[in-house]
Amino acid sequence: MFNMMKIIGRELQDVTQAFSFDRTSTQTLDLCMAPGGFTSITLEEKPTGVVDAFSLPDADEGFRVLVGHGKKDPRVQVHRTDVTMWPGELGVQTVPGGHLEPSDFHFGWPFPRQLYDLVICDGQTLRKQPARKEEVDRGVGKDDVNVAERQEVESDRWDRGTLLVLLHRCHKWRIFRLLKAFDSFSDTQLFKPTVFHREKSSFYLIAKNVQPDHEEAIRALRGFRDKWFAATFGFERDATAKDEWLSADEIQSLLLEFGPKFKELARPVWATQAEALRNAKWMPPRDDSK
Repeated sequence: MFNMMKIIGRELQDVTQAFSFDRTSTQTLDLCMAPGGFTSITLEEKPTGVVDAFSLPDADEGFRVLVGHGKKDPRVQVHRTDVTMWPGELGVQTVPGGHLEPSDFHFGWPFPRQLYDLVICDGQTLRKQPARKEEVDRGVGKDDVNVAERQEVESDRWDRGTLLVLLHRCHKWRIFRLLKAFDSFSDTQLFKPTVFHREKSSFYLIAKNVQPDHEEAIRALRGFRDKWFAATFGFERDATAKDEWLSADEIQSLLLEFGPKFKELARPVWATQAEALRNAKWMPPRDDSK
């Protein structure tokens, strides 16, 4: 997997220049590092840079970190915890009473750096990752809150920097709204690898020159935080934080406003996946005579 992620990272860099910055040294925050392929590409591009990273601990079936860190490489500092369990970064200073596993939460940012040039959010729920007792008791599924969204709430640590996010199912309305929001406060680009995962729905959002003080950025972060809170603690922090229901006219207006740009962004992703599915060995042969 490490080599696969390095190949994906190298292609991503060649196409989007996501790991390139004008400054000689960069600060990177990798929110789901192991095994470390993207971190490796970051250091190849900027050998004088530093990386702060989170990675699941062994108890949560986390992958082994294959990049030198700590004493082996002081440029890379790794904190082995679940990045979604830091409520202080989400504006929550105390765990609501009655939570079954309050000791699982952590407070206080663990790294000396506060702002980053690049934030990498490419984590996803592992099939072998055990669900927390609180989530089982409340019936929270893996897809109730997208993992990338739960990581993005930790990512208000860039200013004119770059955010790299793993997403899925580009055709979904939720992704449409997400891309529309990012396009309003950053320079957005989508990337889908051509070597690995071509048949899958996964792709990467690269958001450059992020403006965290933009009105839409503030609104988006507030929405991510509210979703995390509701999924984690089982109730809304804010009575007004419910999902926004739109009328048909409002949806049509959004499609007219962002639809052309959305198609421009998504078409290369769809084209790569369509070609891969068309040529997949497990697909039945086509009858072009019909």
